[in-house]
Amino acid sequence: MLTPKHDPQNLGIQYHKFRTIVIEDLANNFEDFLMSDEYNIFHYIDNQNRDYYEIESLDPDYYIPASGVPSYSPHPTTPCDRLVAVSGYVQGWHIFGENSQIIGCRNDLQFIEKL
Repeated sequence: MLTPKHDPQNLGIQYHKFRTIVIEDLANNFEDFLMSDEYNIFHYIDNQNRDYYEIESLDPDYYIPASGVPSYSPHPTTPCDRLVAVSGYVQGWHIFGENSQIIGCRNDLQFIEKL
């Protein structure tokens, strides 16, 4: 689920838009993180009827599981306190980082359930 755009190994590749990368330790240990049950998952549906999953880490090592990277930059600058799993049109199912305040302000998401 970790696509090249959000892979910390690809920080040297500059994108023309803001993107997020999963922190390296989590990217390298994602399966262990999923097996740990140290997270909450919140399920939403967007206004195009697509699933959107917000993942809140309860593991202190991963309270900030991702970082934002400005356009045309190889340097992360913005902490992201959530992971999001979505099925995108271009990348298919994948994860990326997001800020919980941004998720909370999105008018296109309808909360379904806490998993």
